[in-house]
Amino acid sequence: MKSGTIQRSACSFFNGLVPVVVVLLMAACGSRAADWQDYEREETVGRLGANPANTPVNQWLTPAGLQVELPELRPQALALSPDGRLLVTAGKTQELVVVQPKQGAVLQRVRLPSSNLHLAACRT
Repeated sequence: MKSGTIQRSACSFFNGLVPVVVVLLMAACGSRAADWQDYEREETVGRLGANPANTPVNQWLTPAGLQVELPELRPQALALSPDGRLLVTAGKTQELVVVQPKQGAVLQRVRLPSSNLHLAACRT
């Protein structure tokens, strides 16, 4: 067999294979199109019922236990009393919040001085 004949045979083989591959890829992508549409729908972010919540990055959370709403606090520090009766938390706001964990009741909110007052006191 001459090299020209081998090249023509290889080219005709690949030319016949290309449409088959394209059809298979289109079929595979077509089955994924419905999955992709699921990501494009708009959903409510936040608590959705008793416990489930949806985050802005489309993560579904179903926390165990009692959830206590602490609007705008974004807790960043927690301290639980040794007997487990009190939980104190602080976050992005300038306050400490005392919570009764078993009942989920906010017992007290303590305003903290702003950091500007602290800086002014340090300068004098």
